[in-house]
Amino acid sequence: MHHLFIIPALECSSACTYCFTTNVKSPVMGIPVLEKALDIFEQLLDSKADNQDPVITFHGGEPLVAGLEFYRQALPTLKTRLSTRKVIFAIQSNLWLLTADLCDLFREYNVSIGTSLDGPQAINDAQRGAGSYRRTMAGIQLARSHGLNPGCICTFTAQSARRAEDVFDFFLGQGLG
Repeated sequence: MHHLFIIPALECSSACTYCFTTNVKSPVMGIPVLEKALDIFEQLLDSKADNQDPVITFHGGEPLVAGLEFYRQALPTLKTRLSTRKVIFAIQSNLWLLTADLCDLFREYNVSIGTSLDGPQAINDAQRGAGSYRRTMAGIQLARSHGLNPGCICTFTAQSARRAEDVFDFFLGQGLG
């Protein structure tokens, strides 16, 4: 598969101890910049003879900082421009800014949702900041209530690796893949 990562904002309100992003307000990607990136991506796709489906992942920072209007413009633009291919959309987010409207839009465009948790609340909050577990779990519940099934990635550190079994049991117990 050919993968395009779109980073609509570098800013993130989470405070993960191991992350490169910043809490400082950053500009949000404009649609003209998105279209320019898509020009380059289309050239790459056209140069390949394999006709693999493109995967477009919104990443960050925190990609939901870009807001509902960004996605209302970006998703149809991407789908239209790549209409001769089966586009696979994904987003990797802490889900703190997820709304019902975004859920509906993501369901309409079949956007696969990924989030980040490092395990049970004590482990997660020690690595990602106090309150991050509660906020991410609220986003997961909101997504689920709108027919979306978020998956999770997990970062292990020297501290959390010692509790790997607890982390795996947590994900199994929560039904989080």
